[in-house]
Amino acid sequence: MYRHLRSLDREINIDTYPKLNFPEMYLLEGGYKAFYESDRSHCFPQSYKPMLQKEHSADLRHFRVKSKSWAAGDNPRHRTCASGNATKLCF
Repeated sequence: MYRHLRSLDREINIDTYPKLNFPEMYLLEGGYKAFYESDRSHCFPQSYKPMLQKEHSADLRHFRVKSKSWAAGDNPRHRTCASGNATKLCF
């Protein structure tokens, strides 16, 4: 996963090598929930809400639909999302 994300970041910044939008990336063994449970002092805000909680159902539905459209051929590798001065990798 790390190599894939780094490759996407390099592809977006091909004309400005060695610039990266995400110079530091971390993969969390067990995911964010496990990390939060083991060391919440590094987390802000210091609260955790499961993805399947009712109040997040609309967001979850939205992103599941998006992921299905990507699988059907809408290739997210070739676009970026602008957000202020930063560029995000869109998944």
